[in-house]
Amino acid sequence: MSREPRKTTRKGEGRKKRIPLGTQQPKLAVKASPGMVGRWVNDTGARIQDAENADWNKVMAPPLDMDDEPRPITHTVGTQENGQPLIAFYMEIPKKLYDEDQKVKQQQVDLVDKAIAGGNIEGEVGKEGRYVPSQGINVRRG
Repeated sequence: MSREPRKTTRKGEGRKKRIPLGTQQPKLAVKASPGMVGRWVNDTGARIQDAENADWNKVMAPPLDMDDEPRPITHTVGTQENGQPLIAFYMEIPKKLYDEDQKVKQQQVDLVDKAIAGGNIEGEVGKEGRYVPSQGINVRRG
């Protein structure tokens, strides 16, 4: 085997950008399909079923050869309490549905913020000796 330097270059049309070994790279970066929002969902409890019930769909990887079936895009992300690998599935939802879900979540946050600003923390003013001014809490925005 020769120890001479490589004479050919790695630059050329159609070649991927070379990533130096040992540099930090995002391990779970996936570009979502057009018009979709993606996320990784850990396979714990009923999380995958809950996501599917909310119209999130597993994204399938293309088959490696003609005899293979498409399979979900997965990544090992840790270890479960029982020592088994913790697997995450890459899932997507149409952006329109995602935006609708975010509005519902924000409405719930706004209700909590309103209660806090009005001094009504957990439904009772002054619970557990907390100080709440008589005029309520004024939050300055921006």
